[in-house]
Amino acid sequence: MRLILRIKLSVLLLCSMIFSAFAVDVVRYNPPHSQEDKRNDYPLTVLTAALEATEEEYGAYRIDYAPFLLRRERALKELLHGEIINVYSAASQQHWEETLPPIYFPILRGLLNYRLLLINRKDEAVFANLSTNEQLMSLRAGLGAQWSTTKVFRSQGYAIVTSNNYDGLFGMLHYGRFDYFSRGINEIYSEFDAYRGKYPSMAIEQTKALHVPLPVFFFVAPNEVRLRERIEKGLWALQESGEFKQIFDRFHGDAIRRANIKDKLVLHIDNPFLSDHPIYENLALWVSPEEY
Repeated sequence: MRLILRIKLSVLLLCSMIFSAFAVDVVRYNPPHSQEDKRNDYPLTVLTAALEATEEEYGAYRIDYAPFLLRRERALKELLHGEIINVYSAASQQHWEETLPPIYFPILRGLLNYRLLLINRKDEAVFANLSTNEQLMSLRAGLGAQWSTTKVFRSQGYAIVTSNNYDGLFGMLHYGRFDYFSRGINEIYSEFDAYRGKYPSMAIEQTKALHVPLPVFFFVAPNEVRLRERIEKGLWALQESGEFKQIFDRFHGDAIRRANIKDKLVLHIDNPFLSDHPIYENLALWVSPEEY
């Protein structure tokens, strides 16, 4: 009887070893909004590096796009199920953190906090003469309907015009539906290059910047305990080795230097929707564009 039990245990152990050897961690990620939308490039590079850094311990992996685009609030609902998508990167909101706590590692080092403005060329003098938040509040911001930025701007009394169509927002600026389009330093230059041929009236405002606290984290489906653990370990391994900073600089160093924040007037906008977490005290994880 004991011999049979030992044989059964040996078979189970062998099966487990075989399964582990061939197991593949599959990431299902939200696709981009369009061919021009390059916002996924950086987080996917970081995610891939984190998975690579843990390959010896966890084995193979694969990253697939979901079969269709999920808008932000729908993405949260689907993420809770973990079937269509199981990993999502987003600027955090308190109700997201309360519903599905993220991996508390700021994958953009807080760069999205620093925002420049896409405007219409005819309004350059208006923005050059602007010097206070109150003056900015009298102008209309164009924003995505479900973005974290939108909730922040609305809560602080800014005039906003929203759309669910990411590409359409650039056209709306061109045709004067709103006065400015707030974009992260990590976004604005590639977007300007992608859309300026189609919308030649669009310009990057040169004298102002906004500071809006918008940390970006990875959110992982609650049923993906192993995958969450793996990504978190990988991120901290990248931080310790210095590879994370290298990836960040490769993607964003030129844009930070081009933005030249130290020579701009920076207007601060409070974000009341952030949770209280000690990660915000770890200064090594956050960028200061003035240092570039």
